[in-house]
Amino acid sequence: MNTHNDGTLLLTNHDTQSNFDTQTHDEEEEQNERERETDDEDVICWPLLMEKISRSSEKKINLDFFEKFYVDFLLNLREGHCLQQNIIHTITSGFKSLIELIHELLKMKNRNSSIKYQNTVTNPATDDSILLSDMNEVISNIIERITGITRNEHRFVKLCKKYFSYASPKEIKLENANQTAFYIPIQSSIQQMLNKYDVLTMLKKNFNENVNRNAADTDLMFNYRHALHGKVHPVLKNKPDALLFQLYIDEISLTNPIGAKKDTQKITMIYFQLEDLPDTVKSMLNSIGLVAMCHSNHLSNKLNRKIFFDPIVEDLNALQTTGVFIPILGDYLNFAFTVLVGDHLASNDIGGFQKNFNTGEFCRHCHVNYDQKLVPLNQISHPCRMRDQHDNIVQQIINLNNIFYKVSQIYVRSL
Repeated sequence: MNTHNDGTLLLTNHDTQSNFDTQTHDEEEEQNERERETDDEDVICWPLLMEKISRSSEKKINLDFFEKFYVDFLLNLREGHCLQQNIIHTITSGFKSLIELIHELLKMKNRNSSIKYQNTVTNPATDDSILLSDMNEVISNIIERITGITRNEHRFVKLCKKYFSYASPKEIKLENANQTAFYIPIQSSIQQMLNKYDVLTMLKKNFNENVNRNAADTDLMFNYRHALHGKVHPVLKNKPDALLFQLYIDEISLTNPIGAKKDTQKITMIYFQLEDLPDTVKSMLNSIGLVAMCHSNHLSNKLNRKIFFDPIVEDLNALQTTGVFIPILGDYLNFAFTVLVGDHLASNDIGGFQKNFNTGEFCRHCHVNYDQKLVPLNQISHPCRMRDQHDNIVQQIINLNNIFYKVSQIYVRSL
């Protein structure tokens, strides 16, 4: 009886497992089908190495093309995997040894083939043969190029500028001679990003779709230009075709985030993003550009803060005034700066608010007190921070050159 029950139980378990596996398989098939049905037009395919190799056969192959290909290969390794220069040297050394080994194998094969050919055929060499001296010259030139690329950082950067219009970060000298910050020109970054045809096509497509969707229902807001502030934006009023451009500020820690010295090496980073890109593309790392970086402690100095933001503000003004020339388009594109966004701490820091939230009025949106933070909002009343009130406070700070209402070190520049 027990044996029968055990057998029935095993059979039942087997059937249940089979049903479960079948259901899981069906769910996976449905998921794969949904992924296949995803609109491929909303995906940017950044080229893979194999794709570059296959496309290279359509171009003129020479030593310059080989050098450009190898520089691009190393650049992707360095930037995509954060590899150090000594690792790049190791990779180049390995490639050099590999090519030399292939060279020796080819020479050995050539000698064996020549002996066999001379013993069996008395006719002159065919077009399929290659002079050993020519092969030696090609291999020698290849080895010379790949070793020269990684000879030093200056040489590598020079080749990146030659082949990929690379723009080096500009050094910003702060008040102290030993303190520096770095800035990447925004216009150069946008040119590089939009010089890719499928990115430009996708940008214009999404722009037109949002305009048409808003025209069909003006109550819906799809981006900044449909908001109240967007409708009175000084650039968008005169240039409605201007593309939206926003900045993002945040701090990163270069040390152990939970260690005792977690705040000693914090770097303030500023990034940019084109808001008119589709959401599926906007979130990709290749769609987010770096603008500037500075040691956070340096920005506690009022003069350093001004020096750091001066080139950014000037670049934003030029961006909105003259636009950016896009080579692949052969024309200028207009841009409108919208917002500077960041987390609570970064926004308070850049706005001059207090960065310690365990006392006083800690909220950027209202005047709620820290002692009231655990009280339900429906049991207390607290005034909201209004734009006019804040502008008035900022003006008083500028006039008095003092701290007022927990706002200090305001940096004002017209945009």
